[in-house]
Amino acid sequence: MEHSIPSRTLLIPNLKQSACPDIDLSLKLAALPTIPRAAATTIHAHVPLNKTCIRCWVQKKKCSNSMPCSQCEKFKLPPFICSPDRVTTIRPFEKWKDMTYECLFTGVMQTASTPRTVRLRHYDDGPFLEVDCTQFDPTDKYQINVLTKNSSGWHMAETSAYCLTDTSIDVSEYTKECIEYALREACESSQLESGFFQITSYHRDVAVVQDCLHLYTTLRLLCLGWRFTGEETLEMAAIEDESSAWYKIKPVPRMVQNQLNHLLEIQMIELDKKILTTIHKAMQDRQRHTWVVTTLTTFLLLHIRELDAGRNIYWKRYEDICGFWIHPSKPAALIDEAVASCNSLLWHYHLSFGKKALTLDWDKQSSKDMLENNGFLITSMKAIQLYVSYLRAEGKLGRKASDLYVDGNPGSVAFTFSSMLFVHTNECQVSDVE
Repeated sequence: MEHSIPSRTLLIPNLKQSACPDIDLSLKLAALPTIPRAAATTIHAHVPLNKTCIRCWVQKKKCSNSMPCSQCEKFKLPPFICSPDRVTTIRPFEKWKDMTYECLFTGVMQTASTPRTVRLRHYDDGPFLEVDCTQFDPTDKYQINVLTKNSSGWHMAETSAYCLTDTSIDVSEYTKECIEYALREACESSQLESGFFQITSYHRDVAVVQDCLHLYTTLRLLCLGWRFTGEETLEMAAIEDESSAWYKIKPVPRMVQNQLNHLLEIQMIELDKKILTTIHKAMQDRQRHTWVVTTLTTFLLLHIRELDAGRNIYWKRYEDICGFWIHPSKPAALIDEAVASCNSLLWHYHLSFGKKALTLDWDKQSSKDMLENNGFLITSMKAIQLYVSYLRAEGKLGRKASDLYVDGNPGSVAFTFSSMLFVHTNECQVSDVE
């Protein structure tokens, strides 16, 4: 007879807001004797800096290399825009390649047990992923405890000690099948960004847009979490505590979630790198016919970064009394990396394409001629222009994540960093997220 683990949950008391303490993961690492030791690697995936600032690079001018340079000073640009970084320079998702993080997040000692095949999914009517799982010997509670939040606070539940039999499986086909579900969800949402997703959906056949939607979907899956579908539940019973956020839910074992989520994280790194390379070239070429796609893809990259940063704001604001944080870098450092990447994207976009297209009358023939009378692109231009005008009139541009964040809800910071795409160039800077 199969025995399910007890449905034990714990309501974590209101946490005291404080600065994140120094992070010492040595004890956790010491409990993983067969996992290769690895010092914390630098989270900044910086390539060697260019000497030419963004504006001089865009305009193909010689840069004086001062701060600000003579060209930026001449055109009275804010000093912060005179940056030598390129959009490909700062890659915030490289944080997931940190070897210490990988060891702690996914490293366990499998036991000699019979593998069990389980089906998992994210969307009720969506595809499922079938994986083989086996038992392991836990060395720390963070390997088996899961955490979630509802209106009454944070709730922790203990899960069974199962992990993936093979951690090198390919999840790309599964995530691609989920794109239509994530896109439909975003388009039908009441959130401000839904209008841009609706416009983007008409351009989803463009390769870089496909990649952006794939990147967004992968992050969305990380936020949604895995769920059982089918009879096999790896000894997990439904939580029967009515006061728990896990009520009537069978949580997927923590380590199974971790190992699958890390595969999603690695996929995000590769997709993001590919997209940045494409956008970098588009911003260098500055072709009018690419304005719509570059605007939409830049918006999506900013939106994805703001949502990912939102996942870390809680850990920056509150002390981690239960030991869930296992990255060697502090939450604030990871958020700063996302902010730096967003600012680079914003400044490149503003200096490469600017806001001229948002001010044109696209019913005039002279404007249409700029796009060679391409009706599809003209219609998209007008749609973006109309929606941005509405958002500006509603006072929704230039919003701050630190003002809007709701504990445990990364989506509460949506359309904050990304709204800066449509403000004046002199104001297009994401400030520190408190």
